[in-house]
Amino acid sequence: ERLRQIGLQPIGDNLAVTFKATARAGSEIAGTNLVTVVRGAREPERYIVLSAHYDHVGERNGLVYPGADDNASGTSAVLAIAAWLKARPPAHSVIIALFDGEESGLLGAKAFLAAPPVPLDRIVANVNLDMVGRNEKGELYAAGGTPNPALRPLIEATIAVAAVKLISGHDSGAGRDNWTNQSDQGAFQARGIPWVYFGVEDHPDYHKPTDLPNRIEPGFFFRSAATIAEFVRRLDAAPPERPRE
Repeated sequence: ERLRQIGLQPIGDNLAVTFKATARAGSEIAGTNLVTVVRGAREPERYIVLSAHYDHVGERNGLVYPGADDNASGTSAVLAIAAWLKARPPAHSVIIALFDGEESGLLGAKAFLAAPPVPLDRIVANVNLDMVGRNEKGELYAAGGTPNPALRPLIEATIAVAAVKLISGHDSGAGRDNWTNQSDQGAFQARGIPWVYFGVEDHPDYHKPTDLPNRIEPGFFFRSAATIAEFVRRLDAAPPERPRE
């Protein structure tokens, strides 16, 4: 409903794109991605994908997991940036993708890339948001500069003007400190598509029933969304070149 209120149109036949996939646990699940587009004014056939996952873990043992930061915050920030882009048409088209099934293995992002609405070689980059609503240190991370060196100057330029303490990192090494495959950007990485991920480090309410709306920090959330919008603006102005497949 909010995507329609903003005035966005589906990029394919339908705004809601259903898919079936196998979850990590081996069960078959049905999901729904929401995919729209802000048409570019100068290069409408080249695309930036701005994404967030809107699913969470649901209910377990009778307890509801609200997922206010993970990832209602990322979803809400994408909606806000989408409205901002609609009012300020970008040079390139921006696909607004809200993915389902992230918690089960990046399933929505994988389904999007398996049956893309545009040729994959026309996607210049993915900007993915996951947990951008709170951090007691006021820190937001931008991952992606190490595996995608062409994007590093844009990250560094955004750091210089960021409304939050924006830090480049969490995109190299092994284990959970490397976030490359820990959210939907991992599916783009597997397809060789450049990406930048914005998110905070885990907090005590991560994947707990206490991830509640009243624990979101409105000021930090607003400044995070504004910072990410600034990065998208810079990416739109100077995207990395990708070889045609």
